[in-house]
Amino acid sequence: MSPMAFAVVSSLAMMLQASNAAKPPSAQDAKLACRDIPAAEWSGTALTNPQDVRAVQEIKPETPGSETETIVQRWGARIVLRAQPGMTAEWLRRVAECHMAQVAAPGGLPATPSPLDVKGASVSVQSAGDGFAVDLTSSDPKVGRQILARAQTLAPQAGRRDESR
Repeated sequence: MSPMAFAVVSSLAMMLQASNAAKPPSAQDAKLACRDIPAAEWSGTALTNPQDVRAVQEIKPETPGSETETIVQRWGARIVLRAQPGMTAEWLRRVAECHMAQVAAPGGLPATPSPLDVKGASVSVQSAGDGFAVDLTSSDPKVGRQILARAQTLAPQAGRRDESR
């Protein structure tokens, strides 16, 4: 990735993480966030397909370890995904940011019940052994509860497991 493209993607990520942005993202912002991502992936289903979700965990604010330690308080959900061939944490993050920008932009994708579609959510993705941990969070506890409620609908149900994967 060129330094210019990296700067554009980084600035868009910061913009998406700001829960109280001064103005909503424009169609141009969404276009930049989705650069080089096939339109078929803009829906974000790679992150929210219930068949690939291993677990959903609540994210609660941490307690500072000392009086001088400052922790950014976050609420939301961690969605643990099963890895797929060729999937990387970086790619999943880009797909999530693209989807979130498309939903936020005027004339973009329609909002759905997906936890990715909660206004004010931010996303981070990390490798987690043989899968990925997708953290959808907000500094607003109300938004965090909404993210968690939507994410819990993706959680594996007893008896719905496919052990062949």
